[in-house]
Amino acid sequence: MSLRHHLILEKFCAAAIALPLLGWEGALASQCGTGTHPMTLSATAIEFGIYNGASGSPAYANGTVTADCDRSGDYLPSFTAALSSGTVAGFSPRHLSFGTYRMTYNIYVSSAYSTIWGDGTGGTATRSYSVGSGLNVTSFTTYGQIPALQSATPGTYGDTITVMITY
Repeated sequence: MSLRHHLILEKFCAAAIALPLLGWEGALASQCGTGTHPMTLSATAIEFGIYNGASGSPAYANGTVTADCDRSGDYLPSFTAALSSGTVAGFSPRHLSFGTYRMTYNIYVSSAYSTIWGDGTGGTATRSYSVGSGLNVTSFTTYGQIPALQSATPGTYGDTITVMITY
């Protein structure tokens, strides 16, 4: 049986701002491998900082998604981590919003910024953890990128992303 848990990641922001992304932590109602304690899923902020639309360079920022078994001796089950597309229908591009204003951005599986982290559809990839690793905590880096040369009205831009863990 496959269990799917969701974590809403509060806001990615950009352009003339500090950018909080993921700032939620909570327990999931599941066992951690050999134990009976729940898995904890947490995420850190992706902070793009101030975006300069006149710059010829993209803006980059990283965050982290972490799965953890709190009790020593418990081990994570094998699982897959997927990300939602946010407030748009597709993954390419995702949009940061400030009122009616939009900027494009995306989240990638590596620092090569070539494969979008999504749900495995439409050319996107997911991240996986294998139980053979025998760990009680693992983390995945989120690689955020805002493309260069976007005209943006100053403000705090955001999006809501959901992390889905399936095991």
